[in-house]
Amino acid sequence: MTQPEPPLPASLHIDSPASFLAALNWATQVALAQRARSMVWADPSFDDWPLDDEALLSGLAAWLRLPLRQLTLLRSGGAAMGLGHPRFARWGATWSHAVQWRLAPPDALALPSAAWVERAAIVVLNDPALWLGQAQTERAAVQQWAEQIDVVLQRSLAGPGFTTLGL
Repeated sequence: MTQPEPPLPASLHIDSPASFLAALNWATQVALAQRARSMVWADPSFDDWPLDDEALLSGLAAWLRLPLRQLTLLRSGGAAMGLGHPRFARWGATWSHAVQWRLAPPDALALPSAAWVERAAIVVLNDPALWLGQAQTERAAVQQWAEQIDVVLQRSLAGPGFTTLGL
């Protein structure tokens, strides 16, 4: 007989790259547990995000296997994603039907480093340079960030997507 999964914590403190990775994994688990239909991850470039982590990609794939799921990656601009995250680029090519890239408009305010799970959770790096932030399921915070991200998403453009280094 298998043991039931322990409940996910309602919040996590972020103070390092490792705790940020743990918070992203937590957000993916919340999305899966709550059967959230969408997630939006936002960052100016995603350069420092741990997108090549195998456990993170596995968790995202498990969530995307649910019907009609959508992961939106919102960034400020630049070249096609993949040059700094080859494993993520390969993963993204497989899941391109469920992952969309969006580019924030040039006049948008500073894009946050955040991962939002529809109606369920938010992960925010308040100070990306120092890896300081919070992950939480508090409804008001989730809604506040949803509104902030939505303002930028409404004016965003389709991004260049993934590149697999010319392969």
